[in-house]
Amino acid sequence: MNQGILTPGAGGQTVRLAPRGEALFRREFRGSDIWTAPQDGWLSVLVCGAGGSGGLTLATTAVATRATGGGAGGVVVKTAFVRKGSQYAIAVGAGGAAPATLSTPGSNVGNAGGGSSFVGPGFNLLAGGGGGGLAAQTTAALAGGAGGTAFGGEWNAVGGAGGDIASTPGSARGIGTGGGAPGLFGVGYSGGSVPGTVNDVSGTGGGGVGGAGGSVVGTFAATGGGGAMGAGGSAGAAGLGISGTTTGSRLAPNLFGIWLIQAAGTAGAINGMSAPVSGEAGGGSGGCYFTSGAGSTGGTAFLGGSGGLGGNAMSGSASIGAVTFGGGSGGGAITAGTGSLAGGAGGAGFILLAFQPG
Repeated sequence: MNQGILTPGAGGQTVRLAPRGEALFRREFRGSDIWTAPQDGWLSVLVCGAGGSGGLTLATTAVATRATGGGAGGVVVKTAFVRKGSQYAIAVGAGGAAPATLSTPGSNVGNAGGGSSFVGPGFNLLAGGGGGGLAAQTTAALAGGAGGTAFGGEWNAVGGAGGDIASTPGSARGIGTGGGAPGLFGVGYSGGSVPGTVNDVSGTGGGGVGGAGGSVVGTFAATGGGGAMGAGGSAGAAGLGISGTTTGSRLAPNLFGIWLIQAAGTAGAINGMSAPVSGEAGGGSGGCYFTSGAGSTGGTAFLGGSGGLGGNAMSGSASIGAVTFGGGSGGGAITAGTGSLAGGAGGAGFILLAFQPG
């Protein structure tokens, strides 16, 4: 029988997914289950691990603080012929829990997301959860949470990592990076990174399914979230989705009947503002920095990572946005602050099936 194909936009890969023609049914799993093949036919499966949460750190004095975003879950895709009555065990990972809110000085690392799996005759698909971000009061380098592993498929995409922070000179007040995004198109994109030249408050955008969160260029910035079509900007501009400045869309495998992956990331935000939620599928939310008052980063509705937050002289409450599915949440770092700093949870894993009689 002829096989349909999906050609991911990243990496130039061509991946066999399922026979051409209409699937008998499509089904989404968000928890553990058993699936039994109703008859002989072709089964396509997409497995996504859960995202990790970013770290948090709060200091009430003028010391260096930094926190990195969580990694995204891995993605595995495979098609195989199955026999009537074959049974498959389904496990779906939970998103990494948000670290405990800080209202006194301290640092809390993020939590890893859980792995997802689909196992039975002809399938042994394992999509690992993303790692939790780090947090510390230091000028030393900190790595973002690692992306989840991916094994057993015709297409195996490691999740995007949380943004890294290089060793920096000076006080390096309040630096937070964004979470990663799952590799729905073959490459998992990371949250924005911070180079060693940066020595002041910065928050980078979360990764999108089509590009990384914006990395800081210069002394400090709130960078944009990655989008479905490209990376976020270093000066706060969002990554592209479907808008007047783009020429097309990117589709998730419509075989599975899931959302159109179309969203832009969201822009970065400064001083008392909040980076908005990325309300469509695929985009990451922007980073946020402030030098007085408070701020927050938006969550993501589906797959993108949420932005990181960096602040100085906080008075009030600041927060990191949660992620719904797959992506990692951002890290938050506050110097010389009073009030509270709350983290966001990583996105939950999921499994998608499409079955066609053969």
